[in-house]
Amino acid sequence: MVNLKFIRDIHRLVENYTQERDQHLSGEVPSKPEQWDEIYIYLKALTNLYGVVPIEKIIEIYNEHHDQNIDVDALRYIDYDKRRKDITEFIGIKDDHFFNLDVLIDDNFDSLLKSKAGKPYYVPDKEEINRYANRDYFAEDKEFLELRRFFRGMYWNKKKAERLALEIQILCKSIDAEDKIDNFFDRHRLKLKDDEMKELEGLIQNLTDNTRLCENNGFTPNEMEEIRSGK
Repeated sequence: MVNLKFIRDIHRLVENYTQERDQHLSGEVPSKPEQWDEIYIYLKALTNLYGVVPIEKIIEIYNEHHDQNIDVDALRYIDYDKRRKDITEFIGIKDDHFFNLDVLIDDNFDSLLKSKAGKPYYVPDKEEINRYANRDYFAEDKEFLELRRFFRGMYWNKKKAERLALEIQILCKSIDAEDKIDNFFDRHRLKLKDDEMKELEGLIQNLTDNTRLCENNGFTPNEMEEIRSGK
């Protein structure tokens, strides 16, 4: 079987090497910003939260949180920092946007941009930014805990219960969440009574309504509804 990830990694390395070589020869290699480690945290956090984010929005949010401001030149260094493997694996640049490479793999870059248009941005504080820099981070809010409690009550195998709850949590963040959750039921063939299935569907809906989504620029569906209604 062809390893598509390996092919993408090789292609990306060749492309990066060619770009670096050309820019080294032309003297256009940017210097490393003094605060690069902190900048990189914001790049990871905001691409994780928003999926696709304009460069100027990253600069705006970073500068709101720091006395020492940055400009677009500071972000150009991402093409040259090879210390962290996940830079080339999980963050890309297209036009004037940074994006999470999961968006490109799912081939929904343009549709995601369209769905985000005109919506305000949920902006985490500095402490939350550090949590969102972890690619797997999500808030274990009451909706998730209730879903996990349901599965723990259904299965003696607590690892299975945890795995099912986490899988649904991940699916709820997807642009096509409804289709993927339908597929989840098909794959796992959960043996539930009618009342249990109804309860589970309600728990999943509650979790979905309170999940921070890329297409809502980080707001949950419930929060976005309140914004639209002017509450």
